[in-house]
Amino acid sequence: MSVLWEEESPKDVLIQGGGSLFSASIIYLVMQNKLKTKLFLEEAGIATPQLIGVVKTQRNVRELGDFLAAFKSFVNKPAKGSGGKGILVIADHDGENYIKPNGTAITIADVCRHAASTIAACLVWAEMLMLQ
Repeated sequence: MSVLWEEESPKDVLIQGGGSLFSASIIYLVMQNKLKTKLFLEEAGIATPQLIGVVKTQRNVRELGDFLAAFKSFVNKPAKGSGGKGILVIADHDGENYIKPNGTAITIADVCRHAASTIAACLVWAEMLMLQ
């Protein structure tokens, strides 16, 4: 930056650097939301897991039982957050129970409870992605 400062005016350096900072800030904000990131990557032609639904409200949680019956496997994850918090992976569905990758069987009530508690904990960004 100091070389640019000497070759160009300080104003030009600040404009160039500010533009980069602005772009980086916008990209950071988009990448903080997994739904926006997914849509951005799809628009860019980058393969992503299939989005099968978005849970935004507690009413959506009540509809999950009927909706998820059509899927043998899915991933339920918060639209924001990191470190794997709030993610529920379902590897199979035997018609009655949903099977986690470790073999643990859970009911649709457990899946709904997980979704409801995740949305309640994330009031600012009350969205969960359902991916297959």
